[in-house]
Amino acid sequence: MTNYIEANIDMICNFGLTPIDFKYSPVYLTARQYMINPNIPLKETVYFIYTEWLKEHIRQSKNCLGVYRKFFNPKNINEDELHYLERINENAGYVPWIRGDGEKFKNDLHVIPCLKKWWRGFEKLFESIETNGFKYDAQAYRNKRHGRDLNCQTVTGHILSSGPRRLYPPGKLPTEEKNEKTRVFISQGKTRASIFFALFPDKTLKIFLDEPKLFHARRGSGKQASRDLKKIKNSYFLEEANTWPGVSGKGVSLRSAEEIFKMFLESDDTWLSNSKILIKNPNILKGILK
Repeated sequence: MTNYIEANIDMICNFGLTPIDFKYSPVYLTARQYMINPNIPLKETVYFIYTEWLKEHIRQSKNCLGVYRKFFNPKNINEDELHYLERINENAGYVPWIRGDGEKFKNDLHVIPCLKKWWRGFEKLFESIETNGFKYDAQAYRNKRHGRDLNCQTVTGHILSSGPRRLYPPGKLPTEEKNEKTRVFISQGKTRASIFFALFPDKTLKIFLDEPKLFHARRGSGKQASRDLKKIKNSYFLEEANTWPGVSGKGVSLRSAEEIFKMFLESDDTWLSNSKILIKNPNILKGILK
């Protein structure tokens, strides 16, 4: 049986391969907008504005680090230790606890879909979850590539922790000891999770922990990606950074890998101020921030 944990929105640390506290992620904020106004035009949604800003930001960046600078708070992260990201294409992202040498992945950071098609799917999914509730089915998810079946809204992910290795009891919220931080990294299902938390803000979401059969890689391909996926775990600990594929394969230094990990542990709302979304659209977040 697949292991899972129960997580609230505050525990989730990412939006795809970008470090964003999930309650400030563009699709979650869009789901909140949709709750208030189901007739909202796509072009007025946070997600549309986010993708337009992001495409321009990628064009202006020289490498992956240039893109990531807009997402992390320099007060929390030592940018000098992120030098490895300068070697990676601006269209690519990198998480050393899952992947080996990041230079092999050239277009896997921001998969910006056909927005009109995405919007139609979003509306159908929102209506389905609102009407029928959120359906968990890990086996159906295994059998359905990328889990796009409206009758299967499973979300998968893994645990990141700055503390020592421990086992997390199935179904329990990850606990933190003093002076440590624990977050949840969503691997697949950010749109499903966004709608869930918009509709059920006081509930916890069941997140099935990553395993190779559940983890369908849409980012990266080829032999390297296949080898990395076979090693995927359901939890990663900072003290074991020397064993991660990116470090053990001598692609990234230990210090760089640790700082990239911390970038996700410390994720927040930095992108909102850096994108200047509030300056151009001062009322867009009115009533939708948690």
